[in-house]
Amino acid sequence: MTKKPTKHRLPGMSCPHCNSPSTVRFARPLSAMVREVTYRCENDDCGHGFVAQIAAIRTTIPSANPNPTVHLPFAKPGMLAPVPAPKPAAKPMPTPANDDGQPVVHPPAANDAADLMTG
Repeated sequence: MTKKPTKHRLPGMSCPHCNSPSTVRFARPLSAMVREVTYRCENDDCGHGFVAQIAAIRTTIPSANPNPTVHLPFAKPGMLAPVPAPKPAAKPMPTPANDDGQPVVHPPAANDAADLMTG
């Protein structure tokens, strides 16, 4: 049985300065459980480059093919972090200062009045 090569998908990260999306530029393994990932901010006005580390910290499901050199503690029940609530896509629009909540009534235009007389 031949193994298919694993395609590593690295997690996206926001720029720590401007919160714009960042692109993975390079990644390299530091050990069997740690990778170092270089990111670049996609915001041209920012352009920040930074390095992050991704580490395996505990086991949630045991491996069917364990590596004898890897020792990860098992997660205790209820230890998994709760999933944070999603952030809204955009901030709600503020109410304009001149908005009193009443519907706007526009006077008829000159062409509208002529149409009513000929109609």
